[in-house]
Amino acid sequence: MQQRFSLQIGVPFRLRQIEFFALTLLATNRALTHKQISLALAIAPSNMVGIMAALEERDLVMRQANPSDGRSFFWCLTVAGDELLERAKTAVARMEAGALADTESAREELTNGLDELWSREPSF
Repeated sequence: MQQRFSLQIGVPFRLRQIEFFALTLLATNRALTHKQISLALAIAPSNMVGIMAALEERDLVMRQANPSDGRSFFWCLTVAGDELLERAKTAVARMEAGALADTESAREELTNGLDELWSREPSF
């Protein structure tokens, strides 16, 4: 599935899985601190710095000052980030449907093969 994601979402949208997850998390929650994103994605805060910086550089996320704490900020999706995420989510849905169709086809082949084996008369 990771290879499918890379080919069908990663390359055309220039998104790694972790970036897709971060954007999805922000779309669901609207504004999160760096620590909240790190905890939710089980990524070390120091590793999240580069991920969020790359998304910010592409204008997909932006920082907003935390009104209750002058030292911290919230990450939010930009309009461009929201639009890209919607297109990527549509592509993910197509990718998943294709993967499920492949799985269903393989299951049918296996079931048919097993049915054929069980229907044969023993040859001993």
